[in-house]
This record gives sequence, structure tokens and C-alpha cells, in this order.
Amino acid sequence: MSFRVRRIGGLSGAQIALGVFLGVVGGYYIWKPVFTTEAPKEKSTVEVSSKLFSTVQAMGKTQPHEGE
Repeated sequence: MSFRVRRIGGLSGAQIALGVFLGVVGGYYIWKPVFTTEAPKEKSTVEVSSKLFSTVQAMGKTQPHEGE
């Protein structure tokens, strides 16, 4: 059984191949940033805890406690 591709507008095989190539390259160029972005890295518990401790410690030195 033989299937024949119907070419609209009488395009040659080279023109169709060029169109497919340009479509693939253009699609890759447009969508590349979506696929190459990295998820934000999670910070370790120690790093978060030390930053929180230093922030709380700094706030305690500069702001008076209520009721004092």
C-alpha cells in the first residue's frame, strides 16, 4: 500500500525540509529558557537557623521589649 503526501501550493521536498528545520530551530530557541531554568536550591536547616538566630538577636539589641 502506498501513501502519497499531498503538497499544498506545489512545494518541493527541499522547501518542506527547510520549513521543518526552521520550525524546529525556532521552537528550540523560543522554549530553551523554559527548560534550562533551574529550580531554586533549598537552603540547609543550619543555614536558615543561623540567619534566623542572628536576625532575632539583632532585633533584641535594637528594639526594647514590651513591658520593660
